[in-house]
Amino acid sequence: MPRLAVLVLGAWLAGCVTGGRPADVNCAEPTIRLAARVANDALEPSTLAACRGQRVSLTVSVAQDGVFHIHGYDAESKEVRIGESVTFDFAADHSGQFVVELHNTAHPSGLSLGIFTVYEP
Repeated sequence: MPRLAVLVLGAWLAGCVTGGRPADVNCAEPTIRLAARVANDALEPSTLAACRGQRVSLTVSVAQDGVFHIHGYDAESKEVRIGESVTFDFAADHSGQFVVELHNTAHPSGLSLGIFTVYEP
């Protein structure tokens, strides 16, 4: 096997074993402030991240009326209005990946917008 292939395979396997938390996710901070917007049926940025145990302050601006929520953190559902921002404050108390969704008249069963990931510290 060529040396470069071995190096690439080794780096890939190391990422799989360690869980691969991105460098920009700082678990040392007690509170993380995130901002996102809903435009063109998508969340920008498409991924949001925190660490288990952190307090999350997420401000969302929207281009559609509806109910915004993060599956797994459903108590944080809020009604949103076009052109307005709404802030969610909650504890990231369980880790995993959770779908971010908007329910409205065009998408009554929910429009998947992106992913909220809660990493282990």
